Amino acid sequence: LMFELTNLALLDLRTGDFTRATAAASEVADLARETDNDYLLACNLAVLARLAGLRGDAVTSIEHARRATQIAGRRAERLNGAGVGVGAGGAGAGAGRRLAWTTSRHHKSLS
Repeated sequence: LMFELTNLALLDLRTGDFTRATAAASEVADLARETDNDYLLACNLAVLARLAGLRGDAVTSIEHARRATQIAGRRAERLNGAGVGVGAGGAGAGAGRRLAWTTSRHHKSLS
């Protein structure tokens, strides 16, 4: 259910239905916290960061992006400790930094 709602949130974000995107991403973020699913939590925090940026709420946007990036960093550390390659984890951390930059840049352009 969480994975499908994550995809729905992304679809709604891309098609401009921000109310539905916010509801789906918020629901998955809550469920992911309850089930300790940090991967889906990070994914949905990134969606919520983008939505907050689009609303002009730079503080919330950057906070969500920061938390998503922290999760990506922790996931990369666990993978490194297990001796597994972390190309995807590193890319996720980079994506979080790009998201924070993008949302803060977008917010400035709305001002």
